[in-house]
Amino acid sequence: MFEVKNILRLLTIISALLMISAGVTSFIINHCVSDIIIGIHIILIGILIFYYEFFNQNNVKKWFHNHYIFRLIMLIWNNFLILGINKVTLGFGIYGIIIGIANGIYYLINKNEEEEEI
Repeated sequence: MFEVKNILRLLTIISALLMISAGVTSFIINHCVSDIIIGIHIILIGILIFYYEFFNQNNVKKWFHNHYIFRLIMLIWNNFLILGINKVTLGFGIYGIIIGIANGIYYLINKNEEEEEI
């Protein structure tokens, strides 16, 4: 019931929703045009992560050997972009980076068990 991989999946879904809300706040509080462009990018990536985590997780396994690597790359890469938008998104970005690192650590710890399942 309380497996770590299910908790990481739930936290990743929450991070995707926070990414979408960070993209929306970039439209409300913007300082330059690059904030709006990053906001559009973050909204699209947040929807992509939410879709694959909530609805269609099997396609990630076709494209990547391990979906924890997908989470690690997508969360850390895009949450570094979120850090610079405004003060509201700073907390969202730090949360997403922590969840991305947690996915990477879980992959490193359980590397042999995940390879046997595939």
